[in-house]
Amino acid sequence: MKKVVILVDGENFRFSLKQLFPDKFKYLPKFSDWHQIFTIPKSSNQELVRIYWYVVEELNFRPYELPREDRKFEKLLKKAINTKLELNRNEERKSSFLKEKRSRIVKRKAEIKRRFDEWKRIQNHISHSNNFLEFRRSGMLCFNLLTNKFEKEKGVDVKLATDLIAFKEISDQVILFSGDKDYIPAIQVYKDAGKQIYSVNFETESGRILPGGSFNLEGLVDKVITIKYKEIESLIK
Repeated sequence: MKKVVILVDGENFRFSLKQLFPDKFKYLPKFSDWHQIFTIPKSSNQELVRIYWYVVEELNFRPYELPREDRKFEKLLKKAINTKLELNRNEERKSSFLKEKRSRIVKRKAEIKRRFDEWKRIQNHISHSNNFLEFRRSGMLCFNLLTNKFEKEKGVDVKLATDLIAFKEISDQVILFSGDKDYIPAIQVYKDAGKQIYSVNFETESGRILPGGSFNLEGLVDKVITIKYKEIESLIK
């Protein structure tokens, strides 16, 4: 019996789910059978060690804090094209606009914090409701208050790659839910230890393979496993 560890790149996996089921959830569906979903690629001759689901640990904001002085706040707004244009359109009522804008940004910051806290609550619920499933938190995610957008998360892939190398001591095989090229060096180290690694991609309802699944890794991994739409559809709730 081969011991297998399942590693899930959280943001990569969530992006795939949103493409498969765009109208079913906002962050993650709370009541899905995650254990069954992640073990779809597992065969009967594999003994599951654990499922590790990698997500960000910290939320940061850019800018870190807002200047109290209108002059400095105005200078800050001019650094982003959208807020600079907004500022130009309200030149005649600048003072009141700056006050309103500061208030909106403060409210938006609080809203994003609440959303991030809700993500953690959902993660904890999933972890407690599914056997052998653990969230591994690392790195940070930054929300830009001027552009009103999340920036690329940092540090999560480093943690997954580090764990992948370490898990060669406790596993014979790894099933990787990701197609990120950043994992190539760690995959090679794992294979050089005499281990096997499989990557996972997803097939849409129309039969198309989702981009970004395992295309970047298929020449390196031992096998690419495709999860078909019908296999996962009934498990997403």
